[in-house]
Amino acid sequence: MSKTISLLFCQRVSIYVGHLWEVFQPLLFGLIGAEVSLSLIQAETVALGLAVLGIGLVLRTITSFLIVMGLGLSLREQLFVALAWLPKATVQVTSILC
Repeated sequence: MSKTISLLFCQRVSIYVGHLWEVFQPLLFGLIGAEVSLSLIQAETVALGLAVLGIGLVLRTITSFLIVMGLGLSLREQLFVALAWLPKATVQVTSILC
């Protein structure tokens, strides 16, 4: 019985946190954006950030391609999966709380 109550509690909390995230996400990113002063950012910092993002995307593509390699998919399907996983957000909220 306690397992059922615990599961129901987790589901309710997950739904509640999901609603809170929908409300506060724009506020959070808006406040972070307001704190960034573009005039203070150096070109080297931007270049380094873009390099890190590029390397991350390349590694994510290679890793996802290697993961699906043994699943019996055609090369075209493997490439599709690898490219489909590219736009995953860096900031993600999971609903797994328990």
